[in-house]
Amino acid sequence: MPNTKSPLKAPPLRNPGQSLEKEIIDVVFNEILEKSSIVLIMGFLLFIESLHYFTGSTPNPITPAFIFVLACIYSIPKIIKAKRKLKSLKQGRDGEKAVGQYLDSLRSDGFEILHDVVGGEFNLDHIIISEQGIYTVETKTYSKPDKGKSNITYKDGHIFKNGADIGDNIVIQAKAQSGWLKELLKDMLGKDYEVKPIITFPGWYVETDKSELNTLWALNPKGIGQFIKNQPASLTKEQKKTITYHLSRFVRNTPL
Repeated sequence: MPNTKSPLKAPPLRNPGQSLEKEIIDVVFNEILEKSSIVLIMGFLLFIESLHYFTGSTPNPITPAFIFVLACIYSIPKIIKAKRKLKSLKQGRDGEKAVGQYLDSLRSDGFEILHDVVGGEFNLDHIIISEQGIYTVETKTYSKPDKGKSNITYKDGHIFKNGADIGDNIVIQAKAQSGWLKELLKDMLGKDYEVKPIITFPGWYVETDKSELNTLWALNPKGIGQFIKNQPASLTKEQKKTITYHLSRFVRNTPL
């Protein structure tokens, strides 16, 4: 058979939530199925030995029963923990997909969108390149209460969820991601480009204190496009094209 190769000249760009999809698969196979298999195998052995015992055969179920109990003690808490993690990952993945689909709709306004950009031990959910600047978008998909208000507020450097302070870790993360992208662009293109961090909360009513607007935006996804359009132009069409080209190459050449 003659040698063949892929017809694709370069790997495709990534989809929204692709890193989380990979993590979900890892959790299902490496944490849930693996531990469940241990319990099922031990349970089957216990059944066989019990069959021998109750039919008068020599083997007895005492040893398999002991092993089965140990397997349950080891595996069941890990399975429960993995299922909780899986639920959280799926919610995060769905949030990234929903935000990604909305951002893709902004392409008609001249925005360039990249998803799931891997940088070392972390990933940038989305990058927006427009004539109004470069933006990183971090998606946080929080569960909402069944009833009552669902408000997110960013003020004093902290995120507040329905009035409760949930700290500044998300803010630090988002700013670190934008800083990383700024350094990457400088290494690629030899020029400093400002990169603005955005944190978005699908399904929540979100407010950013006016005093924070110069450093970071916390927004509902549907507000991102208009916020960017209201900014003055800071990139030429040629700069936007060059930045998009180099970042696209970086994404294609960086494995998950």
